[in-house]
Amino acid sequence: MSSHPLPLSALDTSSFAYTTISKRLPEILAKIVDSCHRQITNLEKTHGKDGAADGVAVVSKISRLRSRVMTDKCLEEIEDSFVDVEDWKNSMCLQTKQLGDTPTWFTAPWLYVECYMYRYLYHCLIESKFMQDFDPFLDMKSQSYEASRDAMEDLSTFFISTCNNIKEETMQQLFMDFLKISLWANRNDLSLSCGAHTSAINPHQSLNTFQQFILVDQSNQVWQHLANLKSSKIRVDIVLDNFGMEFFSDLVFADFLLSAQLVHQVVFYPKPIPWFVSDVMPRDVTTLLEKLAQSDNENMRACGERWKGRFDAKEFLIEDDASLIKFFTLANPFSDMSHVAPQLHKQLSTSSLIIFKGDLNYRKLVGDLNWDTTTSFRDALMGFHPAPMCSLRTLKADVVVGLEDGQAGQVEKLDTDWLTTGKYAVIQSLM
Repeated sequence: MSSHPLPLSALDTSSFAYTTISKRLPEILAKIVDSCHRQITNLEKTHGKDGAADGVAVVSKISRLRSRVMTDKCLEEIEDSFVDVEDWKNSMCLQTKQLGDTPTWFTAPWLYVECYMYRYLYHCLIESKFMQDFDPFLDMKSQSYEASRDAMEDLSTFFISTCNNIKEETMQQLFMDFLKISLWANRNDLSLSCGAHTSAINPHQSLNTFQQFILVDQSNQVWQHLANLKSSKIRVDIVLDNFGMEFFSDLVFADFLLSAQLVHQVVFYPKPIPWFVSDVMPRDVTTLLEKLAQSDNENMRACGERWKGRFDAKEFLIEDDASLIKFFTLANPFSDMSHVAPQLHKQLSTSSLIIFKGDLNYRKLVGDLNWDTTTSFRDALMGFHPAPMCSLRTLKADVVVGLEDGQAGQVEKLDTDWLTTGKYAVIQSLM
C-alpha cells in the first residue's frame, strides 16, 4: 500500500482543481473553438468545400469535448497516430483500475484530466485532413509576445550591456539576477489567465521587490554547484514552460551561462504539441528568432543574432525528437520517467544540471499529490533524481513542499490565494 498522499482532484469543491475543471478549462476550450472557427474561411479559400467541412468537423469535436468537461462525462480512449498513443491507453487503464471505474473529469486526478484535455485537443487536430499542423494558441502567443515587448527590450539592454564584460567579482550576482529573472518571468502564463492578455511584468526591474515572495530560495546551492564543476563538457538542460517573456528570459539566462564560461552547452526541452496555451513548441524557437531579427530595437536584434549563432554552433540545442519529448505531454509524474521514458531519463542523467521551469513541471515533479507543505523536496520527488536538478516555479496550483514549520500558515494570513496566483515562488534544488 502506497504511503503517498492522494492526488489533487476536483472532488474537493473548495480547491483550485475544482475551479480549473469547472470554469477555467471550459473557458480555454471556448477560446480554442473560436480560434479554430476563424480558420474555416482560410481553409475554404485554400481547399474549397472539403477544407471548410474539415474545419467545421474540428470545431464540432472540440465543442463536444467542452460539453463533456462541463457535464462530468467519462474520458474516452484516445486513438490516433501520434507517438504517445500507447502511453495514453496505459494511463487510462491505470486510472480505471485505481478509481474502480472509467475516469470522469471531476473524479479523476486533476493532473491527469488537465493533460488529457490538451492531448484530446491535439487528437481532434491530427485526425483532421487540413488542420494537423494548426496551433490553436498561435495568436494568443503572438499577442503575449507583443504585450511583453517593453519588458524584453529592458532585459535585452541589461543583458547586452553586461554579457561581453563579465567580471569575476560580479559573476555570482549576475547569475542570481538572471536566474531570478527567469523565475519571475514564469508569472506570465496564458493557461492561468485562460488566454487573457495583460501587460507582462518586468522581472528585471522588480527583482528587489519580488525577493520577499520567494518562499524557498536555494539559488546559492545552484550557483555553488555550477561554479565548482570541473569538466570540459558542462551541459545544462532546461525543461521549458511558456513562450514570450519567459522563454526570452530563459535564453538570456542560458546565454549568460555560456558567456560566463560556466557551461559549454545548453539543451532546451519544449513540448511536441500545442500545450497549456502558451508552452514552447519547437517551431516557436524559429518564430522567436524571426521576431527578434525584425525588431526595431537594436538590443533585441543583437540578442537574436547571438542566439542564432549559439544554435548554429550547437552551443544551444532544441531537443525536438517527439519520441523523447512526448513524455512532457503525458500525465505521468516524473518519478515514472525511468520506466515510461527510459531513453529520456538516460539522456537527462548525463546532464550537469537540469532546470525545470514553471508550475506544471513542478506538479509533475511532486506527482501533484496533496503533500504536507513541510515535506522535503527530496521526499516529494519520489525517487526521481537523474542528475543534479533545480525547479524555478511561481505557485499556480494547490501544492508546494519544502516549507518551514508554520511558514504556510504565516503566508495564508497575508494572502489566502497564495498558492494559485503566481505571486509567490520557490527555487528548490537537489544536487
